[in-house]
Amino acid sequence: MDRASRCLVIATIFALLSFVYIGYATNITRVYVDPPSIVGYSYSPGTVFTINVSLNSIVDLRNCQLNMTYDGRVIGCFGMLIGPSENEPFGINFGWDDELGEIWINVTYRVPVTSENQITLSTIFFFVKARGESPLDIYSCSLLDSLGNSISCEVSDGYFCNFNPYDINNDGVVDMLDISIAAYAFGSYPGHPRWNPLADVNHDNYVDMVDLSLIARHFGEL
Repeated sequence: MDRASRCLVIATIFALLSFVYIGYATNITRVYVDPPSIVGYSYSPGTVFTINVSLNSIVDLRNCQLNMTYDGRVIGCFGMLIGPSENEPFGINFGWDDELGEIWINVTYRVPVTSENQITLSTIFFFVKARGESPLDIYSCSLLDSLGNSISCEVSDGYFCNFNPYDINNDGVVDMLDISIAAYAFGSYPGHPRWNPLADVNHDNYVDMVDLSLIARHFGEL
């Protein structure tokens, strides 16, 4: 499976999982990345995007602690907002480390959070460093009520991908190496001994002049 197809499949899985979670009974507390997937070549190095860590169907939330990992080589964090403001968050401890690829949040609310609707716990700001893919993995989450009791929850992660489909060898630039790889696969199709799905950039199951022309048109892109 080529990179573009893999990104699409992963994004679809995250979207379907998000839909399934939404279909659950409202008394199940969920903590999730919103949107569940951010995929697209337009997210070039230097661009920025945001995600929300959201929550729904919660009763008497006094304290929230969570940790998220990401690939710090592909994306970098440069800030976050903690909410909901109407619940007067205080004692906030949050931060990030691009080298480790980790975000941490610990917040207590003067007014406990109770809601059946979506609540934004945090808005996180990222900038794109390079082409690639990154999980947005909430690997640890603890919710406590006013008595210090644990609130059970389900967690749904996120995903980022901005591969350049014309950078066939994924070395960070569309160049003659990519054209050479496609040229070697010229005339091939699935099952052919020279078939390379990455060279089939228009995904019509045949490597031809259309593919070579598309790669050449994007020559020099990062």
